[in-house]
Amino acid sequence: IPAETLAPFTGNARTHNDHQIETIADLMLRFGFTMPILRDESGTIIAGHARLKAALLNRSRGHAAFANVPVVTAKGWSDEERRAYVIADNQSALLAGWNFGVLASEVQAIAGAGFDVSMLGFGESELRKLTGYAPGLIDQDVVPTLPYTATSRAGDLWFLGGHRVLCGDATLACDV
Repeated sequence: IPAETLAPFTGNARTHNDHQIETIADLMLRFGFTMPILRDESGTIIAGHARLKAALLNRSRGHAAFANVPVVTAKGWSDEERRAYVIADNQSALLAGWNFGVLASEVQAIAGAGFDVSMLGFGESELRKLTGYAPGLIDQDVVPTLPYTATSRAGDLWFLGGHRVLCGDATLACDV
């Protein structure tokens, strides 16, 4: 339907900053409009405020394909049901977590394939942690001085993203 026919829900407590809207707009350009906006029978948005803002931003940037947006209409919902869904839909996303080992592996894989990982919505420092790329922290040609006390001892197993490093003896079958 035409984007202008949708009205934001004035009771929507969720906020969206410009960076988030620009990220969603970029994703829409790359992948299309993958999730419809949910509205009530009067045309008021229940879920999808940020998607509508991103579509309008793309349209203002000359992408005519975003003049119309996909919608699903919730029919027969009471005012209380609509209000409850607005809150529950937003809160349920916050309750999710990450398997950081899998996440790091996935981000590293798509970064290695040349995909622009800045589109993922993570900040620069988060991406550095996930990809293992932290420029400027050390000079790769300088051997650091050894600490007086060893950090690792035989048998210590270090988890580095999707990798494991064991401090051990390569001549012992149990360590290998």
